[in-house]
Amino acid sequence: MEDGYYGVIDGDPNVNDYLGASVTFPTARKSETIEYNQKEVSPVSCTIHGAMGAYSDLTGYKFSLEKREELWQKAIELGANPEQGWYTARAVDLIRKDRGDVASFTVYLNTPEFREVLEKGYSVVASYRGNKEFGADFKADGILDLTNLQTTTYGYCIRIKQSEKDVYDLVVDNYLGREYNVYKVPEANFIQLVTNGVFYPAGYVYCMKDDLEIPEWALKGHDFVIKNEISDGLRPNEPITRAEMWTMLERMYNLNR
Repeated sequence: MEDGYYGVIDGDPNVNDYLGASVTFPTARKSETIEYNQKEVSPVSCTIHGAMGAYSDLTGYKFSLEKREELWQKAIELGANPEQGWYTARAVDLIRKDRGDVASFTVYLNTPEFREVLEKGYSVVASYRGNKEFGADFKADGILDLTNLQTTTYGYCIRIKQSEKDVYDLVVDNYLGREYNVYKVPEANFIQLVTNGVFYPAGYVYCMKDDLEIPEWALKGHDFVIKNEISDGLRPNEPITRAEMWTMLERMYNLNR
């Protein structure tokens, strides 16, 4: 990454799919790290590669180069700027809709919910504002030591995982083949990086739809959807199925934007 490099457009719109406080996440099915090189597709395609990486970590599915190119073209059709990049939240949405077997949730960094999903083996799609100092720091030894930046020159999307020893957070970049494509951030430093505004406050996590229990509030929401005539086939006074639950949630929380 160089000064003036852009991949994340400043700010994330419509971050209204936060369900973390009401959903209990099971242990992730997979916790392996599948890495990609965004330069094979576009130098500003970090958002979709960060989102694809989180999906791959969870499922073990590896996106082909042809599929990655297809998804980036779809992102451009949806408004991604081929010279600057896209919004992280919209990239997460695109991958979720393309695959169909996961739900996505907003999780705010530096919260108990964020730590919980990391501990359970999930990768969190996140983004930060960087500059030359940021890149030089982790490239020196694979550890990001700084906690603040006076000026920033680009936005970038990565994903965050928990290290085995629970001392560092792991940042998985999108440049497979570089010496430190996965680098470490001490947990205490990460807290400061979020507090100081280097990292955007919201991250995104995928969970397999089939692994989530149907919570009590979702059953109440089923009645709400029926009452407000946005059911599209949902039946009142009958048990809600998983498929119906996700149809309902995607309407209630605008997950299909």
